[in-house]
Amino acid sequence: MVSIARAVQLSDIAGNPYQVQIQWLADRGITTGWPDGTFRPYQPINRDAMAAFLYRMNGSPAYDAPAQSRFKDVRPGQQFYKEIHWLAEKGITTGWPDGTFRPVQPINRDAIAAFMYRYAGKPAYTAPATSVFTDIRPGQDFYKEIHWLESKGITTGWTESDATRTYRALQPLNRDAMAAFLYRYENPANGTPTPLTALVPTTESTDFVSWGDAGVNGSTYANSVMTTALNDDDPRSISYDLAAKYNRFQAVLGVSDISLSTEGSFKYEVFGDGRLLATQQVAFGATVPVDVPVTGVKTLEIKVTRLLGGESSSAGVLGDVRLVVGVLPLPTAAVEEAPAAGYLAELERVVDGMFLNGAYSINGTAYPNAITQAMTAENSTATAEYNLGRDYSTLSGRLGLDDELTTDTSARYTVKFIVDGVEKLSREVVAGAGADFSVDVKNGLRLKIEVTRTGGGTGDSVLVLGDPRLTP
Repeated sequence: MVSIARAVQLSDIAGNPYQVQIQWLADRGITTGWPDGTFRPYQPINRDAMAAFLYRMNGSPAYDAPAQSRFKDVRPGQQFYKEIHWLAEKGITTGWPDGTFRPVQPINRDAIAAFMYRYAGKPAYTAPATSVFTDIRPGQDFYKEIHWLESKGITTGWTESDATRTYRALQPLNRDAMAAFLYRYENPANGTPTPLTALVPTTESTDFVSWGDAGVNGSTYANSVMTTALNDDDPRSISYDLAAKYNRFQAVLGVSDISLSTEGSFKYEVFGDGRLLATQQVAFGATVPVDVPVTGVKTLEIKVTRLLGGESSSAGVLGDVRLVVGVLPLPTAAVEEAPAAGYLAELERVVDGMFLNGAYSINGTAYPNAITQAMTAENSTATAEYNLGRDYSTLSGRLGLDDELTTDTSARYTVKFIVDGVEKLSREVVAGAGADFSVDVKNGLRLKIEVTRTGGGTGDSVLVLGDPRLTP
């Protein structure tokens, strides 16, 4: 999110898919959150709160609620009494046939479609004869309103495993999804975004590269821009001429998954005509979406500074960075097929450490997809690192010393498996004694294998990871 002064700071929305939309709701004064500073995004929204949200989104118009309630279960002085009656006065709600409003009951997804259709003034619309959702039938309550909601891009429904779409009409609407609905209603999509990579920079910079698809936090973002840094506190900048043609600058900020350093932390700054518009810090293994107003901006400058990173290089990424006329939803990661099980040797090493792939044997058993490390000096250590992309759950295989290439039968090794900086497994390995291993790598982004020769003579020995296999 853009780092600006906020009237409402919500403590539990970071990382939510609708973080931008929820913060928009707060910035507009449509929500104030709860007294403890939370928004409770995954909690269903009650009907009385929905009345308040629609009333505020309409600008909190002057309205005198009746002294006598029109609903049997809503009393004068009750929370949101005024907003509920405004909703009824505008014909947005009719209540229930028994004369109740049921204020503390969660609102279902079919009812919110009706509320929003009526809020929009019941625009002329003809629903399709065949439903776009497999769980919504013609003639069903709010069939027309649900399809109007879909036609406006306010809802997308769910895409099921068989590629069909469902709406789940009788499921309560969560507060985060409600924020998305209201945001999309107020900010309809308008045109095709322009990738920033389609513009020619006005300042020459070899520090920024149009990268195409870039991996960040296990996901892939198209039309990305990458900048590589070896030193901390060394800002890099690039500028573009926008000619005051655009309304918003959008991107997903992060640190490249193929960075040599997993300690990388970057500060991103966006300037418009010399004025700071947004600033954000992002560390390796995280992503932050930004949606920055640039209406009237002629010159856009992006400044990227590595704050931390150690001695190895790391790369900052602006994923799917683009310029928008009007308002569009924030960019999202590309949808990728779930990976199949495969051998670790099939992945490219991010940090090599002089490891080799090939066919080796342990105790008479051949391993054609092995990974090896050869050492002669005691207390020497080598590391290899792999980008797992948060795609796998288990790494398993067998540890031992190669039968043919190990002449020093007194050699001893320690092998450590480290996932995202956390040691998951440590094993001692000696000649003539192979051992199976299994490592939990679930949701892991970076795998580090650290091999140390802890004892033996000066003869040759080759540590073997026998056919280490990754399983989703």
